[in-house]
Amino acid sequence: MSIQVTFRDCLIHFRKALYMSQQELADHMFVNRTLIARLEGKYKYRPTRDTILRLAQGMHLNNYQRNVLLCAAGYIPPELDGRWDASLQSCFLNHFQ
Repeated sequence: MSIQVTFRDCLIHFRKALYMSQQELADHMFVNRTLIARLEGKYKYRPTRDTILRLAQGMHLNNYQRNVLLCAAGYIPPELDGRWDASLQSCFLNHFQ
């Protein structure tokens, strides 16, 4: 059985692990809190690659954590560009669980 890890799940997990509120994360990114609420909402909202990199920076995530966010949103992590396929993506996200 495979469990689908979503971008929303990953973002909430990382933010809460850091004991950050949506407002605190928004302040670190210099954006409105509604963007964070939209990203964590139940609707499928796909952020841009730049937004994900800004989120990772705002939460001070390491490269692995940043790559989990990128992968969950359907982007290829920079270190794996050219060596990426669906099975690798699945393995990467399953490791996060």
